[in-house]
Amino acid sequence: MYAVAVTPDGRYAVSASEDKTVKMWNLEKEVEKTTFIGHDQVVTSVGITPNGKCVVSASYDRTLMVWNLGIEEKTTFNKYANVITVSMITSDGRFAISASGDKTLYVWDIETGKKIATLLRRSDEKIT
Repeated sequence: MYAVAVTPDGRYAVSASEDKTVKMWNLEKEVEKTTFIGHDQVVTSVGITPNGKCVVSASYDRTLMVWNLGIEEKTTFNKYANVITVSMITSDGRFAISASGDKTLYVWDIETGKKIATLLRRSDEKIT
């Protein structure tokens, strides 16, 4: 597994896996509840919205997906030019922020799947 996140109520965990899946685990019963299939390569990152209704996953396949847990439906955001290494969800659950190997951060509206902002790091900029 590459990453794991826990639902706000602490009952479930969601994992990102090298087998290209996102899995939801029932922590009380110690069993797999659901497997989400849609990525074409290793899933590198997962996050859960604060309301526990959506999971955001990032993958080497250059996609970011939002999985609606209530109806097990997904939204795929536009493909990146490079591999997505990390994705995070804002504390209000409205936006996903993803980072890529091309030194770019994208901010996405989770509900609509639209890109809200692109943040670029200049090539001469030093990280301190």
